[in-house]
Amino acid sequence: MRCFILYATQQQAEAIKPLIKGLTVMIVPDEVAWSYTFSETGSGIYALKKNTVLFVAPNSPADKANLKAGDFIVNIKGCSNVHALGELKGLKDFPTSLQFKSNYNSVTIEANIENEIINAGFKSFPVHNTCTDNEGNIWFGLWEGEIIKYNLSANAENSSKSWEKLTTTGYMPKIYQSRDGSVWIASMKTNTPVIQIKNGRKYFHKLYEQTADVSYQCDIIESDDNNLWITGLYSRIFRFNNGRWKLYPHTDIPLYSGVESKLFTYKTIDGALWFYNKGEVWRMEYNSGRWKTYNELNFQLESEPDNLWFISLDNKVVLKQNNKWQAFDESESIMNAPIKIFKHSSGLLWIIGSHNGIPTVSYRDGLSWKKKQFSMLETPVIDAYEDKQGQLWFVLGELNSFNKDGGLIKFSPSQGSIENNAAWTYFKPPSVPGKIRSIIQVSDSVYYLIGIKTYQFDGKRSWEVVGPKKLSETKSLSAYISPGNQVWIGTSEYGVYHKKDNTWELYSVVDGITGNDINCINGIDDNNIWVGTSRGLSYFDGDTWTRNFMGYTYPCNQIYIDTQESFWFNSQRPFQTVKFVPDTLPPDTKILDYSPKVSYFSNATFTWNGSDPWEINTRMNWFFPAG
Repeated sequence: MRCFILYATQQQAEAIKPLIKGLTVMIVPDEVAWSYTFSETGSGIYALKKNTVLFVAPNSPADKANLKAGDFIVNIKGCSNVHALGELKGLKDFPTSLQFKSNYNSVTIEANIENEIINAGFKSFPVHNTCTDNEGNIWFGLWEGEIIKYNLSANAENSSKSWEKLTTTGYMPKIYQSRDGSVWIASMKTNTPVIQIKNGRKYFHKLYEQTADVSYQCDIIESDDNNLWITGLYSRIFRFNNGRWKLYPHTDIPLYSGVESKLFTYKTIDGALWFYNKGEVWRMEYNSGRWKTYNELNFQLESEPDNLWFISLDNKVVLKQNNKWQAFDESESIMNAPIKIFKHSSGLLWIIGSHNGIPTVSYRDGLSWKKKQFSMLETPVIDAYEDKQGQLWFVLGELNSFNKDGGLIKFSPSQGSIENNAAWTYFKPPSVPGKIRSIIQVSDSVYYLIGIKTYQFDGKRSWEVVGPKKLSETKSLSAYISPGNQVWIGTSEYGVYHKKDNTWELYSVVDGITGNDINCINGIDDNNIWVGTSRGLSYFDGDTWTRNFMGYTYPCNQIYIDTQESFWFNSQRPFQTVKFVPDTLPPDTKILDYSPKVSYFSNATFTWNGSDPWEINTRMNWFFPAG
């Protein structure tokens, strides 16, 4: 049989105990209880949930009408306001009409009670939050902010020595103990410090100083990696680690952040953190072994195992080689405005961009870099593509606009070395469109040119693609050709076009993409495609789209997949790259029904169900081996 113990003051206990048969009450000393004072016009009644009378002020109108603690209010008329904590208020010239039952008797009594200024109070123990610490003490956070500690071991006779009032914070406090023994106290009162009590000392953390407007905290939790998380108003999240705070503003979090958007959190048994507010629940993938952010770097490629290449915010080329970092700049024949690094099938590394405004390419000859400039041209080299014949196509243009004409430069290794000008061909508008963003090869002799419109190009001349009208009406930002020769073209405002078997299909936000501005596209086969937009990532499994792939919501302008099948997502604002290592664990499967015996000449039949609730496995990994 379960036994519930009510912690209450003597005055509360006298009202509540007769109402519940066999109730055990632990009396809280008045020294640590909350002192409630009637301070406005009313009847002198304090009621729980507007019906159970907890306290009647002596000599008040309610006392004179013979109401007592424990009475049950059936109906209230003329009471203009019921305080959130239970005080029945009213206007002096307007009596309050009550219907009540004395001690839950079946007879209803009616009384008209005058309202007057009440000068009285009582001791209460209104608990908003509790926490049990590592030593077995119970911490109580009262509604108005008092923090009380109850020492169970000292409770021989429930003396006042068992109870201690430690501090006071704002109303509706939250109490939490972290693994290092610190007790954390946050409050929902505006601009109130978070209190940390450690080894008997108090530390005050003014998180509100990191925000530009109203701020308060709602919840506290610690993740399995010893990071402390505090959530608050406008869906803000604060993280505490190694003595330092980090604010995740609402602009970086995919949750509703409007007025009254209080954010709360919960940790499940598997260690995952969940965040919820008005009508939304999100699971945060926070695992340093699977996610890693490189600030002020954009990933480019893995040239060899453990050789990772980046472009930095200050326009340097950066190599991470076996945990050692090395930066290259213009002093080593690298341009001062690099845009992209790629590797040719011959193994040669290339960098494209511009140097002092002149379109430039750099290539790595052994351990040193060499630079080739096109001084007669004006626009930077913004993209590069290797076709099936091993030729390199360099796109000239502008990354963020279509104001200036560019063109194409082709390098044919079969025609000569890099230093040999005969191996280079410049295609000047109008032989090709002037405003191009990218190029892909769709057959041995035909290319698509992506830009202000979509064109076909046969190596000599170009013409508009025969296809959807919108491809000729809107700018295209990206393109991708899959291993099965399926074409993907990302537009600036309509979504992404997919060409399969000479049929074009358009996918947009209606189909589950995070945005209609498709900045980049990449994939590993015909049925596993990722696109990046200004609002994050989306994944296509051949049938349907999943928005906010693995919770990534930054603007994404480049997607790379390295040799280990790890993903790299680049963004410009903020300038960073995020590495994601997919989980290799298979989804949970369960056999629902099967035949225990099967004839040698027949087939085995069974039904099964698979569970992959967080979509940590792409659908390409769901298969049954033959046998």
